[in-house]
Amino acid sequence: MSENVYEITVLIGGSILIVGYFVFRVKKYIVPFINRPEQQEQVIVFEKIKRPRPPRDTDDYDPYDYLVAFQFSDGAVKEFQIEHTKGHMKSDVYNLIHKGDQGLLIYIERKDIEEKIENEIMRWRGRRIVSFEKETPCGKIKFKSWTVKTGLIMVIGLAVLILSVLFSVVLN
Repeated sequence: MSENVYEITVLIGGSILIVGYFVFRVKKYIVPFINRPEQQEQVIVFEKIKRPRPPRDTDDYDPYDYLVAFQFSDGAVKEFQIEHTKGHMKSDVYNLIHKGDQGLLIYIERKDIEEKIENEIMRWRGRRIVSFEKETPCGKIKFKSWTVKTGLIMVIGLAVLILSVLFSVVLN
């Protein structure tokens, strides 16, 4: 009987921790972008930035944040992080964008970006590229990236996977 109580306690406690973690991630990284309109503007790539990240002990760890600063028609410069895109790593997309490239940027920005992220250097965290399309001598190239829908699907899918592993380990 005590073994059953232990297994149920581990199952419930683990489930609460996992669900709590994913609720936190969704609230912090996805909710601010829900119901935000996509904005689009012709931009020029003003600067490319490769910022070092704190080291981690994993084989697939990329030690950089890849950022691109776009200059808007009003002269404002805004930084955006290059995210994984379908079939491409961050560094692949980053290497295909060059300073001076012109194109159509479609993006989402937090409504409260100035209040929540006071440091301009960190405001890229409040912006998401939906797509960037540029002209090349061979035609147009379009990079598609993050959307609220894909962000939610990834988080929910990962949560379901982890919970199913937890249930199968505890119940077997």
